Amino acid sequence: MLCRVCKSHQQKQRNGEQCWSKDPVYTLRRDVIHMKSEQHKKALRKEMQRLASERDGGVEQGFQLQVSLQHDAIKKAMETLYWLAKEEVAHTTKFSSFLDFAKDHLGCEVLAHLHQGGNASYRIKRILQEMLQIQLDHEAELTASQFVGLMCDETTDISTTKELVLLTRLVDSNGQAKSTFAKVIPLQDGTADTIAAALKTWLQEKNISIKKVMGFGSDGAAVMTGRKNGVAVLLQKENPLMTAIHCICHRLALPVGQAGERVPYIKNHFKPNLGELFRFFAYSACRMARLHQIQELLDLAQNTLKEAEDTRWLSHDEACKSLYRNLPAVLMTLDNENKNSATSTGLLIWLHKYSTQATLYLLCDLLPHLSSLSSHDPEWQGKVREPFVDQLLHNLEERFQSTELLSSFSILDPKQMPEPMPDHYGMEEVQCLTDHFGAGEGVVAPDAACDEWLGLQEYLNQNHYLSQEQLVTLLLSDGTMRELYPSLRTLAAVHDHSHT
Repeated sequence: MLCRVCKSHQQKQRNGEQCWSKDPVYTLRRDVIHMKSEQHKKALRKEMQRLASERDGGVEQGFQLQVSLQHDAIKKAMETLYWLAKEEVAHTTKFSSFLDFAKDHLGCEVLAHLHQGGNASYRIKRILQEMLQIQLDHEAELTASQFVGLMCDETTDISTTKELVLLTRLVDSNGQAKSTFAKVIPLQDGTADTIAAALKTWLQEKNISIKKVMGFGSDGAAVMTGRKNGVAVLLQKENPLMTAIHCICHRLALPVGQAGERVPYIKNHFKPNLGELFRFFAYSACRMARLHQIQELLDLAQNTLKEAEDTRWLSHDEACKSLYRNLPAVLMTLDNENKNSATSTGLLIWLHKYSTQATLYLLCDLLPHLSSLSSHDPEWQGKVREPFVDQLLHNLEERFQSTELLSSFSILDPKQMPEPMPDHYGMEEVQCLTDHFGAGEGVVAPDAACDEWLGLQEYLNQNHYLSQEQLVTLLLSDGTMRELYPSLRTLAAVHDHSHT
């Protein structure tokens, strides 16, 4: 369900989410809660201003409405142009007539606001070519860049179509690294073979060799980073030099969820009951109101409980901290509901247990700081604390395996050079990089890179004020630097494409 008023004004919630205005809500009982929310009230005020504008001709309200309609009209026009070009329809001759047909016969009245003046009709051939030129410029940059990095994430749209969102990272003619949206690729399924095949098909369409891809970034899901048959492994079979890393936020969040899955008490008792406690209050406006009343009596901030989901990083931390802060109010509210609800009775008994509160305190201390909590209960410590911490450390070690290779690029940061510089400073890092990027059909010559590094050391001594970004840009764009240090320039290009 969407709220018509909130949707028309794109009204956001206090936390920035766009439920009811953009993201559908599937629970009928939330309809009553939404009608009383601040989000809906703000949207109603804007709607009243719009109606007053139409009735009284208010200047400010009328101007805001006109700008909004013009924005929607331009967006619809660009979507139409994209469809015509995609379907290989003669867009330069059919674009204007198609817009008129959509406006007059398909109910797209908003296109009437596309015409903003004699010199701003958005229908002339020049603006059409400029819109399409954006995509052509991106393809030209992909072709000109020495290496390319790929960043992708799997998603499902509102029609349950599985899609792959693809972005590219490249170095432009000025030596600047930039990330650019490339395409949304429909998928038949979410298997690693399908995703890898879709990426290779896109590379073939753009005439880009997979040997040119030096970086692959993903969210760290098993289908992307699996050791045997992940997407990264399948791509590395054709290009062993490619570096695969994934989002650091996911890397820190996934081990937490997976560590909890390996501890029976957390998996079978703590997480299910924590979710049930969230739903007990979130799905009832009356219970939430009584919780807020008790919070006010106890002089506590009127915070709501949060839901813990493995697919959203930081949600476990927020869920545990919200319960920790509101535990007295939650206990009193559940005790008050005890007479009328079996669910509240079960949750109250669960919250009074030592193992529940000890686990809650452990997670509140461990999740924000990755530290441990001391416990005086040996049985709980052996069954919960130690297995959870051990599994968490094991998962972190597995997910940060590329640290040594990536940290070797620190030699390209003059500000990290010691003073005075040792004679063999940076040789181990250069050796690590050349062992990886110079092996087999490598892109650098190991001996040449070591010789160039000895020459670059003197330059770094004289220009120690440079940042890593400035040095990399010089290696990529300055003609003299390219001639003197070709192998190090190649490593600098790989650096920009690998740090996704």
